[in-house]
Amino acid sequence: MTTVRSLLFVFWLYGSMTLIGLAYVPAVMLSPDGAFGAMRTWARATLFGLRWICGARVVIEGREHLPEGAGLIALKHQSMLDTILPALLVHRPTFVFKRELSGAPIFGWYLKRAGMVPG
Repeated sequence: MTTVRSLLFVFWLYGSMTLIGLAYVPAVMLSPDGAFGAMRTWARATLFGLRWICGARVVIEGREHLPEGAGLIALKHQSMLDTILPALLVHRPTFVFKRELSGAPIFGWYLKRAGMVPG
């Protein structure tokens, strides 16, 4: 059953990324804020899928330590969630990302439009 849930979640994760990415294209064309809206929507969809499909709950601790204004937050990148959840925790997060991702369809365009930094 674990394998089936894992496969369903993978389809959910990438399917929701594609649908949300395409749905937000008009908003992203108007403003980079549209890209951040898409990031937050996808993060919520991912958490919903984790709970609904996998039965996993995500607990975020330490929010009180987040800076009010600008700051540097170093994530351990122990899972893919480290790249998704900051959209829910920080107003306009900026990531340093692997340069090869800028060529990915939809995803790469969003990275560029949101002002992320290729590394």
